[in-house]
Amino acid sequence: MLKKHILFGVLLSGSALASTTVPQTYRSSDNQYHAVKITSGLNAEGSPVVNAYKGNDGQWHPTTVQVQACGLDADGHPTICSDNVTSSLLANYIPITEIGSANGIAGLNSAGQVTSPISTTAGLWNNPVSVDSIVRIQPTVVNSGRWAIDPDGIQVGGDFVADVKGQGAPNGARGSLGSERINCHPYGNYDAGACLVVADTAQGRENARMGIGAALEQSTSLLADYEDFENVGIGVNMASAAARLVLSGVSYDATHVWMPGCGPADTSGKSCVPLTKAQVAQLRDGMTITTNSYDPTITRVAPGSSKTLPVNGLYHAFVSDWDKTQADGSSKYIVIGPGWIAYGGASSAAQQIPDTTKLDTYWTAYSTPTVLLGAENKDFGQVEQIEYNPALDANGVPTSSLAHKLEYNEVNMVNYALQDYMVSVHGLTMAYSAPNSKKPTSDSYGVFVAGGFGGSGGSLLRLTGDGGEAEINANGLKLFAPYSVGSDAGNNAEIAEFIGQADGNHIRLVSWLNRENAGANGWTNTSLNFGGWIDGTTGNTKAGTTLGGSPLARISWDYGTNLGGMDLIANNGTDILRLKGDGSTNALGALNVAGQLSADANFVMRGTQYFQTTDGTNQFSVTPGANGNLVFNPLQGGGKLTINAQASVGNSLTVSGQITSGSYALNSLPTAIADGSYVWCNSCVLNGIKGVEAYWHASVNKWTDSQNNTLSE
Repeated sequence: MLKKHILFGVLLSGSALASTTVPQTYRSSDNQYHAVKITSGLNAEGSPVVNAYKGNDGQWHPTTVQVQACGLDADGHPTICSDNVTSSLLANYIPITEIGSANGIAGLNSAGQVTSPISTTAGLWNNPVSVDSIVRIQPTVVNSGRWAIDPDGIQVGGDFVADVKGQGAPNGARGSLGSERINCHPYGNYDAGACLVVADTAQGRENARMGIGAALEQSTSLLADYEDFENVGIGVNMASAAARLVLSGVSYDATHVWMPGCGPADTSGKSCVPLTKAQVAQLRDGMTITTNSYDPTITRVAPGSSKTLPVNGLYHAFVSDWDKTQADGSSKYIVIGPGWIAYGGASSAAQQIPDTTKLDTYWTAYSTPTVLLGAENKDFGQVEQIEYNPALDANGVPTSSLAHKLEYNEVNMVNYALQDYMVSVHGLTMAYSAPNSKKPTSDSYGVFVAGGFGGSGGSLLRLTGDGGEAEINANGLKLFAPYSVGSDAGNNAEIAEFIGQADGNHIRLVSWLNRENAGANGWTNTSLNFGGWIDGTTGNTKAGTTLGGSPLARISWDYGTNLGGMDLIANNGTDILRLKGDGSTNALGALNVAGQLSADANFVMRGTQYFQTTDGTNQFSVTPGANGNLVFNPLQGGGKLTINAQASVGNSLTVSGQITSGSYALNSLPTAIADGSYVWCNSCVLNGIKGVEAYWHASVNKWTDSQNNTLSE
């Protein structure tokens, strides 16, 4: 049994036995006011001498009865101290060394917070059948001389039944080792449809529901469109609650907010209007405080003028203290810390003072300097932090922590259905709605995954679907887990696709596998394809489905028998260009070259080659003949072959038709050309006949006729 000297305080109320008024507060040496508490003794019958007393506030207050105990009896009840304090009695007092120590009692700090908790090892049972009570707090049993406590330190709600066989637990054994366990089954929408609800909202209970929508039970038309009555485990509703206090007509200095008319520099002549006692009761150290004064050096724009959220530029700080010198509990000022700073301000200099002539009209609507207390400018629905910070010894080795893995959240969904497609499973849903049809800022997002997983090995997103499952199924993107294509020729297995839209048509950029030749011989009979499709099946949730729609041209690797190569396939399925595995290229379809066609190596062409004008009209063809013959065939009336540059023929040149050389007047014959070149001089005369074939002699830089006679007109 613990040694005890316990002081029990009990508040009792009843009819007044004394009418003397007494002060409700007193001022101590710390210059602070403290509450006065009246203590009453007991009469011979064990009743308090004074049940209540009348304070100087005109109200009746209950007295406090103090009982001094010096120990506990066998049943654990306190025993009253005797009139004579002996040394043996003092020995039963609790030494201060036992407070906050092992096997001692709980210690409290100056704020009344427990610094060393009491471990409840004696069984405490409430009604185990009640579903709205704490049913078990660490019950104990004796087993082989060892004390054992229940795996759940506190179990809230629910009935205690023998555990059924679960994962990792034999039948009848506990399946968890939690410090606190909540067992519940929500009663419906009036219970907010959740086991645990956290609501930071000024809205009523009807609009703070987690499960079934508000007011559905009041309308059959609403219920007609609602398919599910849900149960929710934990519900969080953050609804941008209003400020706890809004104080207008205030003034500022670098460290204070002064209530209207209360500031030392106030010259308005108005009476001081301090915070009331009820308002003071809402103040807390560290409370946020924001003014409607903005920093004029900040560029401010109206909300909605751009897709990003504008900086409001309002001054803000934290409450660090307030006026506690007023006897009636009111307060003339609030002390702020660490100093006034504007949201998004360029300067963090100390001793800034909000400008009371620069009042915000974008986010607030106050015509006088105003402060809003407890009005945060951002709401988090839920933030969880998992921290790896083990205690290390002098050599940097963890001393006691064995937890070296961080796992933020795991959602396990177990399906014990009796047949396929019996349950609809939804892992995580994030829904955004705008009842006023207004757009959020452009930096808004549904899912944000921050980097920093390390330069090697970390993954920002990891998906591991079963074969052929849609790992990403979005309106504009589909990505499938690897899926084995069927063994029959023509079987497809989609890999991924991007989906766009134009005037009602879905334009799809698809990659897929195709079985080129029958037989499951791996890649040698399988092509990899990348191409476009118009419409078709955009709702595929498995890879092994028909692509459908109208195909566009595609690129195909390992097409047909072109192993290791790449083919360009037209939308009608024609193979028009082939890059073979050995590096050669075959143009299998019509090849039109708009610009220059160059070849650094041999340029081999088979079959008849046609030469056309720019309008596509065939002028002549060139056909390879037998024995190295090259046949030029004019295809238009009067067609001829004109060679404007030097041409050299190693063997004989056979011309079935006419060869026409260039025609020049005598005074325009070309010079500085190859020796032996000849042209037609159309103005020259020989033997009285006009028109002479002229030959160039490079040795003398002179044109002559075929007999080396000088040309003349």
